[in-house]
Amino acid sequence: MEKHMHNCEMKKGTPSVNRSYFHIVRSFWPALCAVVLLGTANTGCALFRGPTTWSVTSVPVAPAAPMVAHKSPRTAFIVLDPTKVPDQIPVTVDGENRGGTITEVRTFVTRDLAQALSQYFDKVQVIAPGQATGEAPAVLVDVKVDRMEVHVLGQREEDLSAGPVSFGKVTKNEGKFIFTWGLGLRLPESQDYAFSFAESTESTAGTDIGICLRSALERAVNNFLSRYASEHVAEKVR
Repeated sequence: MEKHMHNCEMKKGTPSVNRSYFHIVRSFWPALCAVVLLGTANTGCALFRGPTTWSVTSVPVAPAAPMVAHKSPRTAFIVLDPTKVPDQIPVTVDGENRGGTITEVRTFVTRDLAQALSQYFDKVQVIAPGQATGEAPAVLVDVKVDRMEVHVLGQREEDLSAGPVSFGKVTKNEGKFIFTWGLGLRLPESQDYAFSFAESTESTAGTDIGICLRSALERAVNNFLSRYASEHVAEKVR
């Protein structure tokens, strides 16, 4: 314990710290070490380095909400096909499967896409393939998720500290999360899509896989909404 404490380096320009502060740090040293180790392993760059599991449900996605004057009276039925949207997807890192997994992938459909479509439709409902939709005016939305992957850009050093105490630098992998998916929207009486969208959405670059995943999902929804508006799809499905 004493050896660890003497190795800690005070940040330059920090006022002297009294003995009670060192007593507090010394008392919580084991817990602090655990937080640092677990935080670095699980959130800093675990998926960039090797096996880990991350849930879409745990990622708070908040895409931009468009201003829509008049919503369609049709009900938007999102068809959630388990063969097209698996609930668990292995994540490759630069094309290599290192054991990383994204779970609860269908949350992207039931939560994020449903919320996005609610900006344009009075009612949004998630249904199973072949489920009856009734006689009321509706649109069907088919969704697919092809893959999730990480592209490592390089390494970056970051300071690891707690208050005025510095524990040195830690090297983290920096990368981008890539989410490949698509959807098609059609009227029930037609087999042709009135609108289709597909892309490989890239996140912002970062070292935290949670932030990268959130960025990719938010950009995916935002890009879909942008294309939906630019192609005036709302006018086609009134």
